[in-house]
Formats: sequence, C-alpha cells, structure tokens
Amino acid sequence: MPRIGMHSGGGPGARDPGPRCCSAMPAAIGRETPNASHLLSMHSLQTIAYLAPRICDAGTPRARCGADGGPGRVAFISSEDFMNTAERTEVGWTIRRALREEAAPLSEVAARIFHDTFASSNSAEDMELYRSQTFTPAAMAAEMDDADADLLVAVSGGAIVAYAQLHSGSTLEIAGPGPWAELKRFYVLASMHGSGLARELMRAVAERALERGAVTLWLGVWEHNDRAIRFYNKLGFHEVGEQPFMLGNDLQRDLIMAAPISGLQAACSGT
Repeated sequence: MPRIGMHSGGGPGARDPGPRCCSAMPAAIGRETPNASHLLSMHSLQTIAYLAPRICDAGTPRARCGADGGPGRVAFISSEDFMNTAERTEVGWTIRRALREEAAPLSEVAARIFHDTFASSNSAEDMELYRSQTFTPAAMAAEMDDADADLLVAVSGGAIVAYAQLHSGSTLEIAGPGPWAELKRFYVLASMHGSGLARELMRAVAERALERGAVTLWLGVWEHNDRAIRFYNKLGFHEVGEQPFMLGNDLQRDLIMAAPISGLQAACSGT
C-alpha cells in the first residue's frame, strides 16, 4: 500500500510517505479545459457555487498507486485545509478523471509534492531512488491503465494542483466491514491549503469508492506525520494496524487507518 502524507501510495513493502502535500506549484503543467465526459466537479470560491462531484464512465482512464503495487502512503495536509473556510481566497478548480496524456505533467506534480513534503526528513539518496522508481511518466501511465483503480485530479488555472489514487478490490478485514477500497495517494499542493479543495477531493474519492461497491476506505500514513494523522482523524479515520513502507533503502513504518465511507461523506459535507 502506498503511504499517504497528504498524499497516499501502494501495497505492503513499498513506501510512499503517507498522504502529504507540498507547497511549491510546478510551472507549465497547464492542460486544456476538460470535456464533460471527464468532469467530476467544479467549485468556484468566487461565487461560492458547488456542483456535486460526478464521475463519468465513458473513456475514463484508471489509475493505480505504486509502480510495484506495494503499500501506498498518503501525504500531508494542514488541518486548515479541511476545517478553515473563513480565509478562502478567490480560486476555483475542477475535479475529474486524469487523462492518459497527463501522465508526464502529473508525474512532475507528484514528484514535486513528494519532495517538498518528505525531503527534510529523509536522505537525498532514498528520496531520489523512490522518485526514480515511482514518479515517472511510464509509471504514471501504467497506474492509469489499472482496471481496478481510479486517478482523480484537481485542476486550477490550467494546472494540476492535487490528485488522488483509489484502488478497489483489496481485502483488509482489520479495516472494518467489506468490500474495501484503498486510498493509495492523496496529494495537495500547499498553495491550495485553506481553500477547501482537500475536502472536496476526498468527497469525490468517497463517491467513487461507493460506486465501486466499497463500504470501508483505508490508507497508510507515515507514523511520524502527526499533522496528517490529525487530519484523517477529523475525517473519521481511525488506526487499525500498521504496515512496512520502503522509502529507497530505508524501511519505515506506516499506520493503517480506516473509515466507513458513509461517515466520510458526512464529514466532508460538514453534516
């Protein structure tokens, strides 16, 4: 499983330091305006208008987290990203399925977020080894081709600012009632903290997991990522176990957290 810092990653053995978010936004990641068949949701903070996330079936690539299918790890996100709506700025975004031609720019975004989130706590050698094996256009394209996975992106101002990878069909009885789905990556740029994007992206993830028949959503997060763990706790996730995560040559420990999808939807909706 990947690890989620404010992002999330693949299955046991491989490391993707928990859901994590980074601050700097990569340049030149612009994409064309998505067509209706790939549209999930659009949120304009300027008009405070929200269209419920929709995931269409036609021509929608799938994605899988973790090039080797190892443990996923989600990334880090500040609690303000979910809880604070008082200081939102004028910004809008679209949440939709990732397009296969976005494999290259998406791999750049993922590598940037991962580096900005975890570089200060890990060696440059381990970081580079993991990046070279995981965040490449070829690896990202392979994840998109996985029939058991969905890769959702958030686009703002023509650039990818967040993405999530959901994998269905896993079995994890300790997480709670099945069927289960794993949130392998959940990455949000720090420039989007406080905008409410993380909440909307998580809501889109929960909706897609339900469409795939899942009842429980689980993820792996680095044991030292305290802020990320607090964020997931606020959404209703709770610790149910642990798993190894290999970051380069460094064997680390991730916590496994799980939440009932029905409760997750309510938390993301603020109800």
